Amino acid sequence: MARRVEEKVQELSREQTQLTAILSALIEGVIALDHQGRVLFLNPAGEALFGVQNASIRGGSFWEVLRHSPLNQLFDKTLRGQKPLTEEVVLFTPAERILSVHVLPVNYGDGQTGALAALHDITELRKLESIRQEFVANASHELKTPLTSIKGYVETLLEGALEDPKHNREFLKTIQLQTDHLMRLIEDLLDLSAIEARRIRYHFEPVSLKEVVEQIAQNVAPLAKAKPVTLDLRCSEDLPRVRADREKLGQIFMNLLDNAIKFNKPGGRVTVTASPGQGFVTVAVQDTGVGILPQDLPRVFERFFRTEKSHSHDIPGTGLGLAIVKHLVEAHQGSVTAESVPGQGSVFHFTIPLAIDQ
Repeated sequence: MARRVEEKVQELSREQTQLTAILSALIEGVIALDHQGRVLFLNPAGEALFGVQNASIRGGSFWEVLRHSPLNQLFDKTLRGQKPLTEEVVLFTPAERILSVHVLPVNYGDGQTGALAALHDITELRKLESIRQEFVANASHELKTPLTSIKGYVETLLEGALEDPKHNREFLKTIQLQTDHLMRLIEDLLDLSAIEARRIRYHFEPVSLKEVVEQIAQNVAPLAKAKPVTLDLRCSEDLPRVRADREKLGQIFMNLLDNAIKFNKPGGRVTVTASPGQGFVTVAVQDTGVGILPQDLPRVFERFFRTEKSHSHDIPGTGLGLAIVKHLVEAHQGSVTAESVPGQGSVFHFTIPLAIDQ
């Protein structure tokens, strides 16, 4: 009998160890309460959510030890109604999190009842949904704006303005400009979609960063002259080569220089500098333009985000350029940051790794 008792104890101990290991490995928080709402168990994921330890709150009333009213009400409903419930709640401490909570009544045996809750952290999911909704809304708006303009001018031409030599060519030029804007927007959307889906193939090779900068500077020279803005390239002849996809590196510079010119002041300056470091070349594109407000600075690399919304559409653009820059730089194993002083200008820093043969 003693041997059988010992075997039974060992078996129960193994089962308890297995159960504890399983509950500890779950990414969902698990809380067990008795019929009076006292905490019986809280797994490590739950400890992380609430910023407490299981041993410190076990045996205490849920309301007293965790003080979360919506969760407490959810437990009360489950214990009173003896029915499973599912709700979303928000935790504000120790960090703001959105939780999907599933609570069900349980029978622990020997007449002991209570409630068991699984808390799934859906903060990132809700954030992604919000980003998707904002992206759809912004994309729809950006597509609708030029289409509305094109539709209006076409209708005006069809109603008789086509025969008006004073205005017909002007209307057609506006339609052409809006069509060009629409094409750029679609191309940027397709580029961003392909980059984010990792459908882009990169051909990394030793590249002269100075040559790429000079080539892109020639491409944007007419835009700089029209502003007018002075382009100042400060890349030394002995600058080491970088490991990059030449075309994508050119796209990075094109987007940064295009922004630096468009958001600059007439008579301003755009300065490009490059300095080698430990394994990387750090590039800075600095302008003397309108600058970026401090509250807007963390969002400049978001899709469709444009600063100074009250008059941002006076400056042509798709609002996707910096998002593309961020993805392309990170694909090169680099990083990109932005600094700005409103009214004085902005500077964008990014890093590109040195070529392997350096």
